[in-house]
Amino acid sequence: MSDVAIIAVREYILRAVRAVQDGADPPHILTDATHNDMTHIDAVQEVFPAAENWRDH
Repeated sequence: MSDVAIIAVREYILRAVRAVQDGADPPHILTDATHNDMTHIDAVQEVFPAAENWRDH
């Protein structure tokens, strides 16, 4: 990561902390059940043999 990216992430985190301290919800936290439906997201877990390239799957 470059210094620019590290600085940007730190600034984002500091803004989020300040917002929460001021009473706002944390970023990316869904508290409304109508917005908390993630059934459209699929997750797959698989272990490939070390000799196989994961990109081939």
